[in-house]
Amino acid sequence: MSKNKFVESLEKVTVGVMSPAVLEKVAQTVNSEVAKRKNYIKIPNVKGLSPQEAGKILESYGFEYSSSLTVPGSRLANKNADQIITIRPHSGLVVSPDTHIKLYYADEQIIERSKEIEVEEEEAKQRHHQQREAVAKEVNGFSKKILKKLPFKK
Repeated sequence: MSKNKFVESLEKVTVGVMSPAVLEKVAQTVNSEVAKRKNYIKIPNVKGLSPQEAGKILESYGFEYSSSLTVPGSRLANKNADQIITIRPHSGLVVSPDTHIKLYYADEQIIERSKEIEVEEEEAKQRHHQQREAVAKEVNGFSKKILKKLPFKK
């Protein structure tokens, strides 16, 4: 809901209920919040850029930033080294110019470890699938043995 629509709906609800002094206080608060956010800036999307390129862009917007290595994980196995993977707060948010932006990237070692993790997870998934199939086969065989022993008429 836009600010204007919010204020309009607030006016409709409160006109008959609130005193003029309270309405004035609400108006001051809303105007103060709008004025405070007047200089807010949208965080640019710097994912996929090098930490240096991303830093230059953020500095051009007036943001302070820091960059650090991220933690290895299978989701990084197909990413490129030395490229921004995650931004905190997220790109696209509108924030105060004094917001500190955190950039996370992966180096070659993290990418290699991530690929290993991806292989390990796939192997674990296959083992789990094989175990489920073995149990299903065993249960099926057990069921057939029981059915043979029961006195069912054909």
